[in-house]
Amino acid sequence: MGDEELEIGALGATRRGDGGAPQLGALAGPFEGRLQFALGCDDARRGVGGVGGSWRDWSEETEQAEHERRSETDEEAAQVESHAQQGSSRRGAAPRTAHGTRRVACSSPPALKIPFSEPSLGAREARAVLRALRTQRIVGNGALGKRCQTNLCALTGSRHALLTPSATAAFELFLHTTSIGPGDEVVIPSFSFVSMANAVVSRGARPVFCDIERDTLGLDPRSVASVLSPRTRLVLAVHYAGMACDMAGLASVCEPRGVPIFEDAAQGIGSTLDGRHLGTLTAAGCLSFHATKNVVAGEGGALLMQDDALLRRAEIAHEKGTNRSAFLRGEVDKYTWVGTGGSYVQSDLLAALLDAQLARTEELNTRRREIWDLYQSGTEAYEARGLVQRCRPRVGCRHNGHIFWFVAESQALADRVIAGLKQRGIGATFHYQALHASPFARESLGSAGQSLPISEHVSDALVRLPLSANLNRRKAERVLAALAQCL
Repeated sequence: MGDEELEIGALGATRRGDGGAPQLGALAGPFEGRLQFALGCDDARRGVGGVGGSWRDWSEETEQAEHERRSETDEEAAQVESHAQQGSSRRGAAPRTAHGTRRVACSSPPALKIPFSEPSLGAREARAVLRALRTQRIVGNGALGKRCQTNLCALTGSRHALLTPSATAAFELFLHTTSIGPGDEVVIPSFSFVSMANAVVSRGARPVFCDIERDTLGLDPRSVASVLSPRTRLVLAVHYAGMACDMAGLASVCEPRGVPIFEDAAQGIGSTLDGRHLGTLTAAGCLSFHATKNVVAGEGGALLMQDDALLRRAEIAHEKGTNRSAFLRGEVDKYTWVGTGGSYVQSDLLAALLDAQLARTEELNTRRREIWDLYQSGTEAYEARGLVQRCRPRVGCRHNGHIFWFVAESQALADRVIAGLKQRGIGATFHYQALHASPFARESLGSAGQSLPISEHVSDALVRLPLSANLNRRKAERVLAALAQCL
């Protein structure tokens, strides 16, 4: 923002060229300090600089103090803390509970000096949000949201895109365009986020769990083929960590049976397979812009569609089951209830933040890939010794560096690594717990006794290292040095 004046219209705050604090007027109180921070005015050291206009350009000591002051907002890191308090047993390993929940042993870890994840936000994003506030129109499906949808299509090559409150909401929105319901089955990987399974259950359908590949942790076509039945209506392909799963293999299994594939590319913004963006390889897919993703809106998602008829059905569900979109185009003189739907639009305020982030997609992904490559080369020796198994990206996949993961040779080793890194102020963590082994799936979906060995081992022994666009090479090397001590 430099020395220019920055106003917030009705909010009454002004950034002045003399470097003084803004006059906040009606916003005085607890919010004042946070707004000053957002404007970069609360400390002269928090100047705006760098490609993305980051205000995090102060000394390492100040940065560490800021991390210690800040509470851990990352959901997975918080889960690790919760499990850590439960203690451990059995030779120092952290076993599953009776309900399949993984425990991690860690006694009173220090505040994180290198957090697992944090968004890259700066002056560009602040200006975008403030411009949105000035319009005083911050509900959904406004001009800012529509512009963001257009830019998202340009970025991904998708024919159509609708912004949603989350990737989960995007999948729910898609399900409204189908007739999937009671008696139907949807095949999903057991190693995936629970919200997609919940979306299937909420339709009255049954999620059928299958296993994953070792190299990418994506859906295994052979496992899919083993569970397809006359009741199968959809296969959910998850591109874990922004790595393309075996789409050709899945197509060879699904297409002869007439079973469509929906792409869960929640973690895949900017990732491509053979030059095509993940989420656009089939008729429909979704993206996520949650605060833990590469490109963020705080909360948010998008449904990507390659079919005009699908868009028309989705527009109805997107606008609470009404034909409001057709009304706004002048196709009808009034809008009314014409189908099922929900409240699936995203606020223009969040769309403004997202649009600013989308413009930085390549920059953010490039930074993450640099750290991913450093981690990959820095862990090669551990794989050679049989201690870990690393990711092997599919040929033709240009990934976005969303997650760096490895699978330890045992749960005990994985838990030791996570606890050891936490003790050194480094926010490593595990990830999904196999859904087929969950209490709900065993008791309500009949998955008790189902064996999916890769999903089970990965749930037990996966470790994710810190990775964000804010993480520099020096800190990543500190992570690798600490990892060497833990292994």
